[in-house]
Amino acid sequence: LNKAIFSDLKAIKKEYGDERRTLIIEKEDVKPINNRDLIAKEDVMISLTRDGYLKRSSIKSYKSNDMSLPGIKSGDSLIGVAQAITTDYLIAFTNLGNYFSIPVNDILENRWKDEGQHINAHSTMLIGEKIIKGLIIRDLRKDLYLAIATDYGYIKRIPLSSLDLATHSRGMKYRKVMNGGEVIGVELLSGNSDIMVLTKNGNVSYFNENELTILSTGASGVKAIKGLNNDSISKIVSFEADEHSKMLLITDGGCYRIFDNTKVIKTNRLGKVQIAFRSFKKDQHNLIFVDKIDTKNPITTKTLLLSDNSTLELNVDDYHLTDIMKNAKKNISLPSNETIIDVYGENIQIVDDSIVSHPIIEKKTSNEESSSNTEDNKNNEEKEGFEQISIFDDLD
Repeated sequence: LNKAIFSDLKAIKKEYGDERRTLIIEKEDVKPINNRDLIAKEDVMISLTRDGYLKRSSIKSYKSNDMSLPGIKSGDSLIGVAQAITTDYLIAFTNLGNYFSIPVNDILENRWKDEGQHINAHSTMLIGEKIIKGLIIRDLRKDLYLAIATDYGYIKRIPLSSLDLATHSRGMKYRKVMNGGEVIGVELLSGNSDIMVLTKNGNVSYFNENELTILSTGASGVKAIKGLNNDSISKIVSFEADEHSKMLLITDGGCYRIFDNTKVIKTNRLGKVQIAFRSFKKDQHNLIFVDKIDTKNPITTKTLLLSDNSTLELNVDDYHLTDIMKNAKKNISLPSNETIIDVYGENIQIVDDSIVSHPIIEKKTSNEESSSNTEDNKNNEEKEGFEQISIFDDLD
């Protein structure tokens, strides 16, 4: 029987045989599956607060509440909201120089009017640590940068791509701060952005980002403005080259003013200090908020957080510039003996491929080389009762 089968098969092969049609290949190595590739892309609303509360809500929940402000606990302040995608990352920067990277998909989903979940569910915020800035990262681009400023007068520029998105269990350091100091501002830069530095007492410095050498996250930075003395930096704002923008300035004493970035002369980093506003010594006003105004909107509305933890709505419909020579005076109706301690933010910026960038201009001077460790030296000398003096700052 076997011989008969062999004979039949040979006859079939002779009549119908041809080359093998099935491709035989070696077994490939099995690649591990990235769990993020399994996340379904979905549009969601994100909110982030100063005290570290964050939440993810459905678009339906957001719209059912008339796209109003999210739920916030008493005494807290809103950093901003954003329509994100579940595959994005939320980066939260703090006043103590740390940042938290949180996958949007990992944020607990809540109703829009709920307070949300504290960031400690993902990492650990220190006592006294506050969120000062949020970014939604869709594309961790290598051609964008961050300007980081401290209240005691220093600034530095780092690559956006130096942020670590993979570490979620703890905060990562993006800026060293001296004892008692804190980070007051983080701004996204395009490679040729202009940076406006505003102090608590109303002084201004305005220069291009290429005045700053690109540093690592561990470096200290350089002076942002000269002649700070007893003043301190309050806010920084970035502008695209040749951008013309009106700005809303708000002080703790209840004064709002309309300012224009084109009214400030752009200088080098330690150029002439200019004025945004003045105030009487007996009626001192301290700058606590700066934001660009969309003049296409007939009314700009801001939510003010007062010293008694209540909130007050400010509506601005007159965008005429305030005379710089006019001293800051109270023009917001506040309850008796109350001051403004914070102003709600609005939108968290989304970093994606739509942001235009520019080739950077490398600038490295002896001043910046010698200043990279200025803060460490200053910290050590302050402990001994000495004042740090740099001969290079005067040369600028």
